[in-house]
Amino acid sequence: MSNKQSVNIHLSKAYLEMARSYVNARCIYREDLISDQTNIHNTETIRFAFASLSVIYSYLAIEAFMNWAIHEIWKDVRNKNISFYNKEEIENFEKLFLDKDAFETVIKNPKLKELKDRINIVCRITNIKKICEKDGKLWTSFTALHKQVRHNLVHPNSQSEIFSENTKKIMPIKAQKEFSEIASKIITHFYTASKYKGHVPNYLKNNTLFEISEIKLLL
Repeated sequence: MSNKQSVNIHLSKAYLEMARSYVNARCIYREDLISDQTNIHNTETIRFAFASLSVIYSYLAIEAFMNWAIHEIWKDVRNKNISFYNKEEIENFEKLFLDKDAFETVIKNPKLKELKDRINIVCRITNIKKICEKDGKLWTSFTALHKQVRHNLVHPNSQSEIFSENTKKIMPIKAQKEFSEIASKIITHFYTASKYKGHVPNYLKNNTLFEISEIKLLL
């Protein structure tokens, strides 16, 4: 008889708290990094490393949450627990996904390939306004985050002028804080759905598990 206990890892919480933590930890060393002119290439590389982690983890928090939300819908459809959802949209969802026994097959569907598509589909199914309709500024900020991750961090060309210009946008502390705020606002939007009754988890406001207060530099 196995005594193994299943463990549920809260991915969006982990990623969002990481995104915030790197911003706060970097603040401790900011003045030293900026004033150190003896090896500017290393200090700029360190600054970029912290900045990129804030951007990437903010994006991953959104992606993890949307994958979880779609899994919840898929599970509810299979269990006939669909009273919270838009009838027409859930019928379309059923036609596409009800016969899929593995969620991995669902999430690979071309209609769910792009994160923005997953966001819009979940909005329609859960009877809430699309983010682009409710808060155009937030949606514009999200698309900018998406472009930073895809074109500047995941598929980078560090010798290009575009890379240099995009990097300047993520270096300031203010910009990095805004990325985690974008993720928090995107996820919070979905808690306006009737299924969740407006109960917004605390981790979307502040870190609840951990903080990174110090990072050892090897310069």
